[in-house]
Amino acid sequence: MQASFILFRLLLLYHHPSLSLRLDSNNLPPELYLTPWLLTFFARTLDMQTTLALWDQYLLENDPLLHHFLLLAFLRQHLPLLLSCPHDVLPETISNLSFSGLIEVKSLIFEAKLIKKDTPESYCRRLYRVCLTDLNPSS
Repeated sequence: MQASFILFRLLLLYHHPSLSLRLDSNNLPPELYLTPWLLTFFARTLDMQTTLALWDQYLLENDPLLHHFLLLAFLRQHLPLLLSCPHDVLPETISNLSFSGLIEVKSLIFEAKLIKKDTPESYCRRLYRVCLTDLNPSS
């Protein structure tokens, strides 16, 4: 899981360097805000109807890497808030982020697919190896 956090930080740095810098300078590494979203795939912060809609859409996409890009799309959706909120409430702000409804779910999935398309293929290959294959020390 640690490798996923490192790769997510690189993805964030590539697509949104200002947000990456803001989170880093406030001592908010990806493991602090991604863990609850990754472990529950957003179920902790969403109502049941939205959670099921998200999971349905994710399964229909049949892309095992999509959740990484969905996480970035989710942060991107809240970019103005995350860049402008006072630094002392940034941890609370990021942990309270949410979305609701099928329209927002479909919008996030669409955005995630666009982000993936705009991401270097070498990153996607590395992410695939980290997430979906057994790694040995020489990988």
